[in-house]
Amino acid sequence: MSSAEVPNDIILFHYPFSPFAKRIVWYLKLRNIPYAECIQPLTLPRPDLAELGINYRRIPLLSIGRDIYYDTRLILARLEKSFPATPSYPALSAPQNKGLEALLEKFTVDAGIFSKAAQSLPPDLPVMKDEKFLKDREDFTGTSWTQADRVKGYPEALAHIKHAFDILEALLADGRQWIGGTEKVSLADIHAVWPFNWIADMLPKQAFPKDQHPNTWAWLNRFKKTAKEAEKSGKKTVSLDGQAAIKHIMAASYHDQQTRVDAQDPVKLEEGDLVSLWPTDSGFRHKDQGRLVKLTKDEVVLAIQTRTVSHLHDLARETRLTTDEWMATLLFLTRVGQISSDVRQEFILLSDVLGLSLLVDSIDHPKPGNSTEGTVLGPFHTHEAEHSHNGGSISQDADGEPLLVVCTVKDVDGNPISGAKVDVWETDSKGFYDVQHADSTGPDGRAVLTSDSTGNFWFKAILPVPYPIPHDGPVGGLLKKLNRHPYRPSHMHFMFDKSGYDPLITALYLKNDPYESTDAVFGVKQSLIVEVGKVDDQDQAKKYGVKTGTSLITYDFVLVTDEAVRMLRRSKAEEAMNSQGRKIRFIDDLPVPDVD
Repeated sequence: MSSAEVPNDIILFHYPFSPFAKRIVWYLKLRNIPYAECIQPLTLPRPDLAELGINYRRIPLLSIGRDIYYDTRLILARLEKSFPATPSYPALSAPQNKGLEALLEKFTVDAGIFSKAAQSLPPDLPVMKDEKFLKDREDFTGTSWTQADRVKGYPEALAHIKHAFDILEALLADGRQWIGGTEKVSLADIHAVWPFNWIADMLPKQAFPKDQHPNTWAWLNRFKKTAKEAEKSGKKTVSLDGQAAIKHIMAASYHDQQTRVDAQDPVKLEEGDLVSLWPTDSGFRHKDQGRLVKLTKDEVVLAIQTRTVSHLHDLARETRLTTDEWMATLLFLTRVGQISSDVRQEFILLSDVLGLSLLVDSIDHPKPGNSTEGTVLGPFHTHEAEHSHNGGSISQDADGEPLLVVCTVKDVDGNPISGAKVDVWETDSKGFYDVQHADSTGPDGRAVLTSDSTGNFWFKAILPVPYPIPHDGPVGGLLKKLNRHPYRPSHMHFMFDKSGYDPLITALYLKNDPYESTDAVFGVKQSLIVEVGKVDDQDQAKKYGVKTGTSLITYDFVLVTDEAVRMLRRSKAEEAMNSQGRKIRFIDDLPVPDVD
């Protein structure tokens, strides 16, 4: 069944200026087939497709249900098969023109028309000065896109396109309105028109006078008008963002249920074989890998797995996972979801006790040795904290031991950072966060401060105490099964945000706490352990408005610039991949497998 948001279960992934994508848009509009679209960036990376496990870099791609089709020729063939002619979806393909359609498709795709059309783009177009675009297209085509090379190849490309115009003029010489001799626009016109429609308005008029190819220019204008009318009269295309498209596809059923591998195929592949697939002309650097599902003279179908799925499958094989064990896992995850709420994030707790939260933070926010390390966020941070001035009290707990916290925020060179947003939170004296109290009337034990012009901030709080993480739910049951206690050492959370600096989520842990070395969520780091002192100076007590003898924590936090963290993240990614013997390259700082 198709959802109301995705007509016919079709999602077209494209960008508006793609000449290949125009073939599919025209086909769908001329046949009045409603669909949804997910607009993609002009250049890599394309995170939506990467999240679906797709390396193929050509546009467009089209999903029908859970099946994703590459290559416009296959897409058109699949749409022809999936949507036979009806009064609602009128036919475009004329039976008597099947041979002509195939020839025209070969003519424009395989005979070099498209590549010459691309070379016919004026070298002085603004996009030809965009270094990111040029680098992307060089990767795509495997050829040079420098200004000098484009200028050099421009005349030859125009000559090639002019010869193609001669061929079209000969086909239309008998006065026919449409390329296949039909009364209305047909699939043959789509196969023939797309590269010429793309470049027609950019061809130099002196080289392509209208009177030299009058029938061809009239046909091009006629097609444009017809396509525009179909666009205007048809149903409006549904627009989806990437996450909505991915969610729909992952929840959908497979459209093509047939699986068959041609036993007569000379490569002698079998169903289930691990196969790599890539184009042999442009986009050949980007390869997809998956298990062979179907192989015919017209289609190669792979079941593509993301690395997450691949690792899960490897884990199942390695541990010889049983049905009972897997069902127990599914029921456990179900319980984790059921107990989670806005104020109790059991999935975050699960991530914490598995050490995954800390690992991800260390990967995404690596820190040099002369800066403050990060640690876990925990499940009880909220956005309800009130802004407080320096010297204010964040806790209303009269039973807690009074504490003064005096800190600085600096960069790695020791320069103070003013105006940094500092989010702090802690438990009460009983070891509970405010959101854990059913009768809570507002935020307590938390506040948002701002560092002053000298990078200082200070506040009054209560001395942190050790406490158990919530262990009345499935995560607590897991810890019990693992013979682990649920306790966290005494600590206070800090989160820093300042433009130009990498966000820091961290905490300070009290020295000699009984759970210092066995933290249930692995959050303790040696550099974050602090000794609790005392305010023993009258002047200090007066300055901060506390009594002498008040417990005191001091700490100098050091933030790192976004750029420094970006470079460190990149170098660590390269180091990690090299140690695994894997090649990677970076696209907009995103490490992706290099499958060459």
